[in-house]
Amino acid sequence: MMNKASFTSKAMQALLIDILLVQWSSCESNYSLHCSEGQFLNQSQGKEICSDCKEGKSYMDEINHRITSCKICTKADMNSPYYNIDTPCNKFKDVKITCRLNFFRDPHLSDNLCKLCTNCTESGMFFAEFCTEDEDSKCCPDEGMRKRNESCIYTDRASKSKDAINCLDKYPKDIPTGLRACSKGEYFVGNHCISGDVICQPCPPEKCMDRSKHLNRECDKCPPKDDDRIISIAVPSVAVFLIVILVIVAFCKWDKLRCKKEQAREQNPPSIQDCLDSKSHLMSCGKDTIVDLSHA
Repeated sequence: MMNKASFTSKAMQALLIDILLVQWSSCESNYSLHCSEGQFLNQSQGKEICSDCKEGKSYMDEINHRITSCKICTKADMNSPYYNIDTPCNKFKDVKITCRLNFFRDPHLSDNLCKLCTNCTESGMFFAEFCTEDEDSKCCPDEGMRKRNESCIYTDRASKSKDAINCLDKYPKDIPTGLRACSKGEYFVGNHCISGDVICQPCPPEKCMDRSKHLNRECDKCPPKDDDRIISIAVPSVAVFLIVILVIVAFCKWDKLRCKKEQAREQNPPSIQDCLDSKSHLMSCGKDTIVDLSHA
């Protein structure tokens, strides 16, 4: 009986120890190290620590995680003709880019950057949906058709007619959220009645638009160019210069004429009789002759 009781007691102790070990393991896993944004779980030194991602090289946008390596930054060219860099890559976020006009983000590209939009008219097709920042243009063989599951169909608003694509005024719509807005150098015309996409037109001559992602219906007046500023400054300056030259020339001519008259007067002084015939009481006759008419 004693052996049996002792065996039962040891078995209970072993079971209790197993339960405590399981609980300890569970507690340890619940309190394991978790890292935040901009960090990764570094296990290379035999213990777990949270290390920072390399600024401009890698990033981590997850919080409360146990990921053992940072994500690699997308390689983006600062001088790319296809997109603008809105925010460079840092240890918290990947680079943020915006595709330029007529380009879209292609998820099939390895770097998920921008690709030129398809021009449907070049292949004899019609635009079923215009290119957006996140999706390429969709083309169909006839006006008024729209893509559904990679198939071109006519919608309930459109039939096989020439009016299908020109129904902007016939079927006015509000601006759908999430669709592309107009870019720099464009103004908003309206929405396509079939796809709902925003329709933009280039600004007319002498008009400009320096805002992107906008829905302005008119372009602004272009600011003066550097050449215009130079002309606006140069023309008045030249005019003032010419006026000064004319004044100087006129003064020189007047002074020259005055000098000639003075020389002629010195060479031919008036006679005494001329002086006596004068109505002046006292006048100068010639350079040195003074005639007092009071005794005449």
